[in-house]
Amino acid sequence: MKRSQQGGKLAGYSLAAGSLLVAGNAAHGAIIHIDLNPDVVLTGTQATNVNINGQTKFMIGHSTASGWSSGGISNRTSQAFWVGNSNPNSGVRPLNAGASIKLQTDWGQASSNRCNLASYSSVSSNGGYFRGSSGKYIGIKFQNGSNTNYGWIQVNIPANADKITITGYAYNDTPDGAITAGQVPELTGLGLLACGAAGITALRRTRAA
Repeated sequence: MKRSQQGGKLAGYSLAAGSLLVAGNAAHGAIIHIDLNPDVVLTGTQATNVNINGQTKFMIGHSTASGWSSGGISNRTSQAFWVGNSNPNSGVRPLNAGASIKLQTDWGQASSNRCNLASYSSVSSNGGYFRGSSGKYIGIKFQNGSNTNYGWIQVNIPANADKITITGYAYNDTPDGAITAGQVPELTGLGLLACGAAGITALRRTRAA
């Protein structure tokens, strides 16, 4: 039986030293879904850590200056990757809902320099494949010992890149288990009763994104 973490299972996020902290507790042998409700919205100079199994795997950050805004992602462990390449200017490739993440063949990381998701300037060129996107996913994978886990992070970034909205993330806790972009656990019967009205609303919200 698949299990889902939503709402009440989220350890919380808070503004501390200019950063938002996103944390989740893991189960085993399940698709773990963290629905951020309300969404995490990064503006100005803010960053959020995506923690899985008590370890920071990724950091998503936003920067701004006069006439210029940008957002990007970096891996916080050497064993974490995203779909794309390591080009700091345009390395992260967005995935549509339903895309198989395990079957992707291009993976990148940028631990020392944030890899661009989107950038906008009123006086120079703009870039990043997530600029002006909504409902797109960052495909991710990370290693726990000899095991590999696959997942996704959903972000929305307007054309002027003045903010990054993170709606949630999910991963398959089964070693080498498959997951598609946007996939969340199916809840039926007793699972729906256990989830409650709030959980059902969050599940529908994710599917509609």
